[in-house]
Amino acid sequence: MEAKLEGAQAALDSITPAPNTYTIYPNLTRVVGDGRLMVGMVGTPGNDAIMLNVNGKQQPLAAGQTINVAPDPNTQCQLSVQSFDVFKATLVAACSGKVPDRQAPKGAK
Repeated sequence: MEAKLEGAQAALDSITPAPNTYTIYPNLTRVVGDGRLMVGMVGTPGNDAIMLNVNGKQQPLAAGQTINVAPDPNTQCQLSVQSFDVFKATLVAACSGKVPDRQAPKGAK
């Protein structure tokens, strides 16, 4: 039973994405880092790097490269490019600091 359980857990772990790992597709934007970062891939990836728009600022990043982003004075985020190909990029985004409050829009009940 224990061997079966370990095998099942290994199979589950292989298909479950790692925490804070995101797949980004060309010309699409995604909210990452517990809602603190807006990240989009601009155009299709090149040979050496991808162009990412991070909270409105474009910058080229290569696989394995990490940048630090401060969306506000109380928050520090790290965004890393794990890998990319012509169809998608895999990013890791982790933030530390106070989680922003989620407030209902005005007029919502």
